[in-house]
Amino acid sequence: MFRIPSASKLAPINLGRVPNHRQQNRFATTGSDLTETSWLATLGGRASVSGITAVVFGATGFLGRYIINKLGRSGSRVVIPYRSDRSYDHLKVMGDLGQIVPVAWDSRHKESILRAMSRCNVVINLVNRDWETRNFSYEDVNVKAPKLIAQCAKESGIERLIHLSPAGTTNYSRSRWSRSKYLGEQTVKEEFPEVTVIKPCPLFGYEDRFLNRVGTMISQWPFFPLVNPYVRIQPTYVDDVASAVVSCLKLPHTAGKTYYLGGDKIYTNMEIAKYVQKETRYAEKKIVILPDDYLWFLHVWGKYWKNRRIEP
Repeated sequence: MFRIPSASKLAPINLGRVPNHRQQNRFATTGSDLTETSWLATLGGRASVSGITAVVFGATGFLGRYIINKLGRSGSRVVIPYRSDRSYDHLKVMGDLGQIVPVAWDSRHKESILRAMSRCNVVINLVNRDWETRNFSYEDVNVKAPKLIAQCAKESGIERLIHLSPAGTTNYSRSRWSRSKYLGEQTVKEEFPEVTVIKPCPLFGYEDRFLNRVGTMISQWPFFPLVNPYVRIQPTYVDDVASAVVSCLKLPHTAGKTYYLGGDKIYTNMEIAKYVQKETRYAEKKIVILPDDYLWFLHVWGKYWKNRRIEP
């Protein structure tokens, strides 16, 4: 019987055929593999063996839990770098015993990143920060950290690197956050040319900060302030993005390419606000359209009151 080793005895991955204790006589190899070497492909399940050992940086965030769940369901071993104690507890149930391995890390310490990658063949980078803090600036999180991860992936001989970056980021944006995400993406491409970059549109799901934030403001504020009411967005379901990330691991021709992911319908900000009003039964709340300078006012006000979560 094949047993998955415990976290304390995590062994290097075996590229040969590994027997599956549920389907010992039902093997199939596939040509769409991580490398030219054929990996074992089984019918799946959390107790199966997919041949993938992935380290997912930023796994404790919104998108991370969906990617971890899909990797765990396919029988992949997942290493979860974490910063806060017990921030990974909700992820440990997404895989079989010993399949989800938490490892402490620091984005500024190269040794901790190399340690997290030491027994992996896949790296997925989801690290993101929407606001600056006293310890971490946009450049620290969105530029320097991805660059260091890409450098370590190259040194460790990682076969596949997938980098997530939002759609619409440019180097000439008024937003410092958007510029930092763009620069981070470019540095990753320079350090690891075979990287697969996935750029989704705004994500929505049960725990999102998109529709939930709009719903909170509509339900608690006396009116709903809306800037740029006719700007069009293409919301994407978070589970679809997670499926795309896992699918890229099985398709070798996706290496070195950039993919933009969008939903099946385009909305304006006004349509989104009215939709949330209808679903939350707050249709009587008034929507007040504000000029663009209102965002800069909130940004300056937030800095003054030590609230750096507001970035235009």
